[in-house]
Amino acid sequence: MIGRTPFDLQIWVNPQERIEFVERLQAEGAIRNYEVHFRCKDGTKKFGLASAELIEINNEPCILSVIADVTEGKRTQKRLRESQVGCRLIEAHEQERTWIAGELHNDINQRLALLAIELEKWKQSGPQSVDFSDHVEQARKRVFDISKDVQALSHRLHSSKLE
Repeated sequence: MIGRTPFDLQIWVNPQERIEFVERLQAEGAIRNYEVHFRCKDGTKKFGLASAELIEINNEPCILSVIADVTEGKRTQKRLRESQVGCRLIEAHEQERTWIAGELHNDINQRLALLAIELEKWKQSGPQSVDFSDHVEQARKRVFDISKDVQALSHRLHSSKLE
C-alpha cells in the first residue's frame, strides 16, 4: 500500500465521494462520522463511518483517517425498515379483510336474507296473487342491485398486479 493512492487501491466505491471528503477535510481540518461506501481487499463493498484529521509528518501534510465498518448495522436497519413495512402491509390487509367481512355480512348477506324471506312469502301467496308480477319485478331489481354491488366489491378487490 505504501506509495499508492486510495484511487490506485480503489478503496472508495465512488471516487468522487473521496474527492468531496478531502475537500471538506481541507476546509474544516477534521471530519467525524462521515458515511462512506468502501471496498475491501477481497472486493466486497461495505459501509463505514470515516473520521479524519489533517496532520503533518516531517513538515509534510498528511491525512490521518480511520473507517469504522457499519455494514452489519446498516443491514439490520434495512431489515427493520422492511419488517416495519411488512407489518404495515399486514395491518392494511387485516383492515381490508375487516371491511370486506362487514360489506358481505352487513350489506349483501342481509339483503339476500331479506329477499329470501320475501320470496318465501310470495311462494306461499302463489302466482294467483294480484301483486305477484310486481313482487317478481321487485325481486328481479333487488337481485340485479345485489349483483352490481358484488361486482363492484370484487372489482375493488381486483389485484393491482393484474391491472
